[in-house]
Amino acid sequence: AYFRRGNVYLDLQDWESAIADFTRTVRIDPDYGQAYANRGYANSIFGNWDDAIADCTRAIRIYPDWLWPYRLRGLAKQELGLSACSDFKRGCELGSEDCCEWYDEKCK
Repeated sequence: AYFRRGNVYLDLQDWESAIADFTRTVRIDPDYGQAYANRGYANSIFGNWDDAIADCTRAIRIYPDWLWPYRLRGLAKQELGLSACSDFKRGCELGSEDCCEWYDEKCK
């Protein structure tokens, strides 16, 4: 229920409430990768780049072949001036045209 409500808060652009509900979700189920990824998204929109990276890293550990958290983590790393090449490369391998372009532009 918290995960679904968190998604509604995302749609409403209520980032703080979304973060709170996704936090509740992962307290109940620490292996809920989608909740980490969605909280990472909300954190990135809110400008919490370090938290977004941590959330995406956790989602990647749970779902190593899921494109979304690699793409999102790469963008968050860029905001902090960190290298995002490995994330963009993996995102490209998983089928993201954006990640392929970003990798080509920034990493080659």
